[in-house]
Amino acid sequence: MDQQASARREGEGIRRMVEEQRYQSEQLANDLRERARQQWTDAIKGAFALPAAAALSMAARTLYMGAFIERGLGLFQRSTEAVKGGLESASREIREAEEQQRRTESGSAGQRPRTESGGVSTGQTFQKSQP
Repeated sequence: MDQQASARREGEGIRRMVEEQRYQSEQLANDLRERARQQWTDAIKGAFALPAAAALSMAARTLYMGAFIERGLGLFQRSTEAVKGGLESASREIREAEEQQRRTESGSAGQRPRTESGGVSTGQTFQKSQP
């Protein structure tokens, strides 16, 4: 139980760190886009800024794609963790049910079955004699 809590805390810390990196990547992409826009404006004014504008635009697109992929992978990770938790819960319930069934079977193994009238069955059957 303690190891699970420790692993859960470690996972939360990693998740926060990844979220922060995603946010920083998106911010950097926004900054690069703005710089690219400025460079394009400069490119219109002068042909020398054209290579810088193209490079910044390509960098911004690449970072946007990377941030988009990171977001998708984060969603996938969270959904697989949710499925894992559900499977672990179901597995635990099955084991508990099996254990309960074993206890029930072992507890009733030493008892004789009861008859319909409430008496204890001896396991013998009697036949009516025919006249």
